[in-house]
Amino acid sequence: MRMKRNVKRVKASFAAVVTLSTWVTGVTLSPVLSEAKTKAAPVNVVFWDLFGGADGKTMQAIVKQFNQTHPNIHIQEETQDWGQYYTKLTTAVLGGHAPDLAISHADHVLILKTQGVIQPLDAEAKAAGIKWSDFFGAPLQDSTIDGQHYAIPLDVHTFLLFYNKSLLKQAGLLNAKGEYTVKSYAQFVSDLTKVKKVAKIPLSFPENGWFPLALWQSFYAQMGGGDLVNSQKTKAVFMDGANKQKAIAAMQDVWDLYNKYHVIPPNISNIEQVFKAKKAAFIIDGTWNVDDFHNTLKNDLGVTMFPVLFGRPAAWANSHTFILPTNPKRTPEQTQAALTFVKWVEDHAWLWAKAGHIPANQTIQSTAQYKSLPFRSNYGAQGKFVQYFPETKNVWLMTDQPVLDVLQSILLKKTTVQNGLQQMANLLTQQLNQH
Repeated sequence: MRMKRNVKRVKASFAAVVTLSTWVTGVTLSPVLSEAKTKAAPVNVVFWDLFGGADGKTMQAIVKQFNQTHPNIHIQEETQDWGQYYTKLTTAVLGGHAPDLAISHADHVLILKTQGVIQPLDAEAKAAGIKWSDFFGAPLQDSTIDGQHYAIPLDVHTFLLFYNKSLLKQAGLLNAKGEYTVKSYAQFVSDLTKVKKVAKIPLSFPENGWFPLALWQSFYAQMGGGDLVNSQKTKAVFMDGANKQKAIAAMQDVWDLYNKYHVIPPNISNIEQVFKAKKAAFIIDGTWNVDDFHNTLKNDLGVTMFPVLFGRPAAWANSHTFILPTNPKRTPEQTQAALTFVKWVEDHAWLWAKAGHIPANQTIQSTAQYKSLPFRSNYGAQGKFVQYFPETKNVWLMTDQPVLDVLQSILLKKTTVQNGLQQMANLLTQQLNQH
């Protein structure tokens, strides 16, 4: 249920003066009345997000700072459960209880637009002074539908390669600068094999969920694979034509890490915990873990961009974006206040970058505040060559359990790489055509 807005009622006598002032001027309140209203009734904006982890504390701090510096606006942040977020958001909109502002993943925007959950926001963004040219291309592309912008990108969160410097030093894998570099899949496998002598777990990575799908997509894109679905969003095409051999080769290389080279042990219950416990030499994980790993490992932590193992830079990514849910009850004042908050967050995106994410606003990377954050210079440029899951009208691959189940069956050797990929393609095509 949506919380009630904490907007105080203005006394009848004051309301009468406001009405008279507005009728006389035809435009705005007098400065004195505006000041009185600012003190008495800040515009309340209900803001939904899904930041339940470490980045949740970062957003809470941002909201608190904004509210303290903008007494005429109050952002009422309400964090929802990640797993139920989109279901709850859709239900709230359809039930007439939508928030005023919300967060969406970039590759979920088309689904929300198709369901009528969000509205375009070009006019509102322009009025707030937001410049689309400031953003990275990938999140902006997923936020734009039929020439209209339905979301404002906040960040790019992507896969990185983290490593334990002490363990790699023992294995002789650091260069003269004390850093790790890798230039090919063969070298990476060789290094992972060498590090077995000093680490119980060479590479911490799961065998279920969407992580293996994202790893396969990253390899596939580096090999020059084409789109996973066609432009009409009606068919999976990664097993068609020239894509087929690249899809198979990429999945085979993922499979080999588990089952041929045995550098990813089975049944790792918590990939982050074993890395923080110094049991793993490497971990492929998201930008959202940068500060958590740094706080635990201190000077032992190494961070680099997702490695280019097949000649072409590409890495799985997604973006958090701001959206305006369809909400007839939202007043023009609330819309303006919501966009004022969005613009302020974008202009101070180094604050959000403390969560580890890459600012979607490229201009922030040149600021002293962003440059002062540890490791950001190591991976900030990755925002230029990220690879998103395909945006469709009704399927979100990150939570597409039937497809993910088939992928896991491949890794568990219950089906072959080629047969499993074909099953995944067939399933996805069926889902894309369900209405």
